[in-house]
Amino acid sequence: MRNPARTHWEAAKRVMRYLKGTKDLKLTLGAGEEGLQAFVDADWASQPHRHSISGYVILLHGSPVAWSARKQSLIALSTVEAEYIALTSVAQEVLYIQALLDKLYEPIKAATIVHCDNQGAIALASNNKYHTRTKHIDICYHFIRALIQNQDFVVLIIEGLKLKCVKM
Repeated sequence: MRNPARTHWEAAKRVMRYLKGTKDLKLTLGAGEEGLQAFVDADWASQPHRHSISGYVILLHGSPVAWSARKQSLIALSTVEAEYIALTSVAQEVLYIQALLDKLYEPIKAATIVHCDNQGAIALASNNKYHTRTKHIDICYHFIRALIQNQDFVVLIIEGLKLKCVKM
């Protein structure tokens, strides 16, 4: 702010042109009656440190209430494992939000729908059978199976997002 250069002035003008050109647009996330639902994804080992990146967004009646994107603490050996670990992290956050909503408003009676784009991770989370390729996964990541068996969670494959930009 003390000594702006020509590049700073050009950047400020560019931002102002962008804002002026998009002032009639808005982002609609949808205000439906879906209750609590989550979308989760993982980026398997694409970073130089080889740790996967987990990301999720949790929606309450179509509006985001929690989101995260962070490096996983361990190195996943497959894309299924990376997505499975991401499912566990979103499950922990959903349980916290459910407890918070229970204290502030009323308990959520319906199962929380979690959307995931990996069929292998969904199968692993839904099936309690022994899998030789996943025996190395720590027990702390398997608690999502209990949530699915108790019908607290329903994990579905992602088919498409309903984000759209409309003119006001």
